[in-house]
Parts: sequence; structure tokens; C-alpha cells
Amino acid sequence: MDRLGQLQKPPKGLKCADWETAALNSQRNSSSRSLQEILELQSISLHAPSTDARLHESRGQMHEVDQALARHKEYYANEEKQFRVKEAQLKEKEAQLQLQLNRFNKFVDTNEDKRRRAEKRAAAEREIIREKEKTIVTLKVAVEQMEAKEQKLEAGVKRCASDSGQVYAGEEGASADRLFYIRVKLLEQTASVAVRLPLCAV
Repeated sequence: MDRLGQLQKPPKGLKCADWETAALNSQRNSSSRSLQEILELQSISLHAPSTDARLHESRGQMHEVDQALARHKEYYANEEKQFRVKEAQLKEKEAQLQLQLNRFNKFVDTNEDKRRRAEKRAAAEREIIREKEKTIVTLKVAVEQMEAKEQKLEAGVKRCASDSGQVYAGEEGASADRLFYIRVKLLEQTASVAVRLPLCAV
């Protein structure tokens, strides 16, 4: 209204015809500017995305992000699952190796105990063998001494018989039986000692 009032009031120093012409030109310019502004606003509104379009686009982007995140979660879940499986397999193998190691250590300890017992037994048997050998040597010396005495007795009996010229059959048989008995006992003792010796390597 102010603008129209200004247009309706003729400016000072203008004639009526000039004033009417100026008023018409002003109205035309104002109408053309308003129409141009309206067309520009319509063009901007047509080319600029609306709020619904921007919201739809944002939702689409969020959906893509959610899908990518879900794929990453699934990938890492599978990786973790495979890792757990491999970890369980490694633990099982470690337990088996530990069990085998324990069995091996037990086997070694058992064999070591057996070896020590065998060494002690062999040492004891070697000592027994040495004692038996000493006994055999002693018995051999005794046998040799008895044989020497027997030979001396036989020589003395023969000498006495040749000197006297008389040998009684009963006395000669008794002397021979006594010497034979002594020799048999000595041989039995020697044989029994040899049989009782353990059969093992010295």
C-alpha cells in the first residue's frame, strides 16, 4: 500500500502525463521482477531434493552401512569360530604329546630300575661265583692231598706185604674199601659245588 500510495502521489516537478507514464513503467517492472522470482523459486524447488527424498537417501545409505557391518560381523564370527576349532585341536595334540612324554619317562624310569636291579643281581652272582671258585680250588687241593696220602698208604701196604710175605685178604679189602670211600666223597663234594654254581656271565 505504501508503494501504491507513493505511485499515486505525483512527484513534484512532473506533469500529469509524465507521472502516469512513470507509474505504469514502475508497475510493469515490479510485475516482471515478481514473476521472475517466482519462476526461479519453482526451478530451485524442482531441482533441489525434497525432505522426503533426502530422508529416503539417508535411509538407503544407512541400510548399506548396516549390510556392510553385518557382513563384517559374519566374517569375523567365522574367523573366530575357525580359530576356536584350531585352538581346540592344538590343545588336544598338546595333551596327547604330554601323555606320550609321561609314558616315555615312565618307561625310562622303569628300565633304569630294572637295569640297577640287574646290575646288583649280577654283582651278587659274580661274588657267589668267586666264592664257589675258591671253594673248588680248596677242594681240589684237598683231593690232591688225599690222593697223595692214598698213594703213600698203598705204597706202604705193598712194602709191608713184600717184607712180611703175608697179606691177609680181609685187611687188604678193608683198606681198599676205605680209600675208595674217601675218593668217592671228595668227588661228590666237588660235583655238588660245580652243579650249584649259577649259570650267568661273569
